[in-house]
Amino acid sequence: MSNIDKLYLGTWQFADVSERDAVNLIAAAHDIGIHNFDTARVYAGGSAERLLGRYCAENDTIVTKIPAIIRDAKNIAEAYPTNHVVEQTEASIAALGRRPDTILLHNWQAGWENNSTAEIESLKDCVNAYGVGQIGVSLPNGYQGDIEAAQEMSLFDVVELPFNNLTPSIDPLRIKNLTLGKQILARSLFRHGEDKNDMSGKIRRALETNASIVLGATTTQQIQDWKELL
Repeated sequence: MSNIDKLYLGTWQFADVSERDAVNLIAAAHDIGIHNFDTARVYAGGSAERLLGRYCAENDTIVTKIPAIIRDAKNIAEAYPTNHVVEQTEASIAALGRRPDTILLHNWQAGWENNSTAEIESLKDCVNAYGVGQIGVSLPNGYQGDIEAAQEMSLFDVVELPFNNLTPSIDPLRIKNLTLGKQILARSLFRHGEDKNDMSGKIRRALETNASIVLGATTTQQIQDWKELL
């Protein structure tokens, strides 16, 4: 697998650009060989999924995230009641005009670990019933849990995690070990543009972990520069 094949275009920035510019970003990603896209129900007020559905190729990979109904809920049942997951899955499919390849539970909390197995099994069955092949979790910046040891880990196909100085507990060795058993997506390398120092080094170090990486852009030139960096 080439480095380009391991890149996902993140789409949270679609909230900060015009619709035409967002379409151009998708086209620029295709131009350099990116066919993986990372989005969420809430990105750009829902329009990120709609634009991906309209302008992505049929064989592109799309990962989307369902937000927790209560972000700091005490347990997964409060955060992700079944009716919420059904509603959000159906909304994603409608916006994309297709089934996403992966659905991630956004805003995963360390306090949910080791007491959510039955709930995750039920949610996984629910998502799979819509033809979505993979389910996983997206860990927040500053995550302090031990996802590797969690009982729920065996049920997750994909783990998306932050790789930046806000989350020092997730270091390259930890990510590399995680990639031995799961598909790993490393995101927030530049903290949504707040940390632009040594961007090429950050990308290189992330790729050295064997994870795929999610990068966001607001200009097509940034995407073109990625090819040079890789």
